[in-house]
Amino acid sequence: MNPLDPQTELAFMERLVVSVHLSGAGTREILLQLDSAIDGPLLYPATSERAPRILGRSTPRAATVSKAQKAFADLPPQDMRIGSRTLSAVSFATPVSRGKDVPDRQADGLLPTMLFRSVFICGSDHYVVFDSW
Repeated sequence: MNPLDPQTELAFMERLVVSVHLSGAGTREILLQLDSAIDGPLLYPATSERAPRILGRSTPRAATVSKAQKAFADLPPQDMRIGSRTLSAVSFATPVSRGKDVPDRQADGLLPTMLFRSVFICGSDHYVVFDSW
């Protein structure tokens, strides 16, 4: 599903979804939507068989964090492989609410662009190049 321009209701950009492998998810492919607005990787909770196994190992955040931060639980750090590149000890969070507050998405979560030094997106040829730190 493409986001729509509210003035014309025409799609202005496809969502960019990349396939990754997480060390705690076995052989299952994880689909993450590339997002420049978030500051940390996020996995959505799900009730279906598509839910990554690692979601069951989330831990609530400490009592000292803000109310907004308590809406998320932390997952064990994961090694994340994108193509031939591996990022080590990536810390994901997941929303605590498994109800109507969590959007229904075609991806399993969000991947922030801030994890990379630079990101090149070629929309016409449908590929993304990540430059690691």
